[in-house]
Amino acid sequence: MERDRKAKARQTELVLIGDIRRVMAIREGRRFIHTLLKIGRIWDTCFDPNALQMARMEGERNVALQVYGLLQAACPERVLEMLKEQQSNERNDNRSNDN
Repeated sequence: MERDRKAKARQTELVLIGDIRRVMAIREGRRFIHTLLKIGRIWDTCFDPNALQMARMEGERNVALQVYGLLQAACPERVLEMLKEQQSNERNDNRSNDN
């Protein structure tokens, strides 16, 4: 019984990893995932003088960190690609705004 449960959990994990890899294989998927991580405040501080606001932001960040962990486990090379693409997009946006 325990072995069956572990086998099912492993199969579920493999399906999830495959799903993540497929999403991250396309530019639109990487852009979407980056947006989710940004919404989750993964790169921001969560400090706020209001304890309830800070707790809410920490909860959002915790979800984003868990997603990031899944990404790193499934396809770390695509995470790096996503970050480079986003950096390039931001540079291009800044150049457009300067003109």
